[in-house]
Amino acid sequence: MMVHPEVVALVRVAETLSFVRLRPVHAVVGNRAVVEEEVEVIAVVDEDLDLGTHPDSVVPRCIKFGSEFDIRDSRLDVIRTRPAVSSRLEQLLLGDPETGKGGQLSGEGVLNLVNACPNLVVVWLDSTTQLTDAALQGICQACPKLESLRITGHDKSSGSIRGSSMKFLAEHPEVAPKLKQLILYDQSYYNTEFQKALKKLSTTRKRLAITTGETCSSSWRDTSSTSVTLNGKLIYDQGGW
Repeated sequence: MMVHPEVVALVRVAETLSFVRLRPVHAVVGNRAVVEEEVEVIAVVDEDLDLGTHPDSVVPRCIKFGSEFDIRDSRLDVIRTRPAVSSRLEQLLLGDPETGKGGQLSGEGVLNLVNACPNLVVVWLDSTTQLTDAALQGICQACPKLESLRITGHDKSSGSIRGSSMKFLAEHPEVAPKLKQLILYDQSYYNTEFQKALKKLSTTRKRLAITTGETCSSSWRDTSSTSVTLNGKLIYDQGGW
């Protein structure tokens, strides 16, 4: 199958993050955000989440939890209960498909957070196997500026997305109208209803790239299967090794 010229960045996003234009991490010191001139503040959390040290003038616009961070609902509450942080947060990245961190998060915990973060543009939730269609739909309803949403399981446990949320998005184009990228690894990839909902959403939102697939082993970057659908057509299909 010939690779569509516009799909390369979409497929490689799992490695480069370039498609969603994540701000680069210029320096990381422990769990503190590092501020440099003309660089947006970004916090990389590897050990503990302490936002109390950040004055409102330098609150992080992007928060990424490290691959070994045991992320739970209570940790998200730290962000949610700091309006100076949550109201400005634009990018949230958590969980990891190799370590399985993210599996303890509930849909309620995630929705409580995103409802306090109206400016979110990028939401990537890896290994969040408890998140259902209700969570996906709720995230889109809470984030009018959302451009990229990623919800994955991992190679040892599938996710809980069945397709009703994609049907909802197809029927309600006013919800998350700026959404350009939806990534759903390790969900109900081979389920007929899931595929029907995906097709309907892709046909309705012609500029939305939908990436699906399955993780084949712990080395997911090398062996996951990936399919990309755009404007109702499968434009990229790569099986696992």
